[in-house]
Amino acid sequence: MNYILVQFSIKFLNLFKLYLNYLVDLSFNTIIENQIVLQIKNFHKSYDTGFELNINDLELTRGIHLIKGENGAGKSTLFKAIAGIHPFEGEILLNDISITKEPLHYRMRV
Repeated sequence: MNYILVQFSIKFLNLFKLYLNYLVDLSFNTIIENQIVLQIKNFHKSYDTGFELNINDLELTRGIHLIKGENGAGKSTLFKAIAGIHPFEGEILLNDISITKEPLHYRMRV
């Protein structure tokens, strides 16, 4: 059990590192503004406990963003959906590649 948790944690940290590398253009050491990298549309995830996470429309440009919320607010659920770990309703696009329409190509980019 601990091995699986450690393995998941390492993969999650690597995913977050890759996500930050996409948002910040490290080759020029500058931030490119107004280029939408991540789009989330009509996102809905619900659990049997009654918890629901709804995001109507979210667009993130290149840069560093803060995802902040209380315990149980849905931060991890959102990142797991972006990583393709959790099923959800709606659409997530990374550089105009849809996780639902092109899952293999999307995961290669993540």
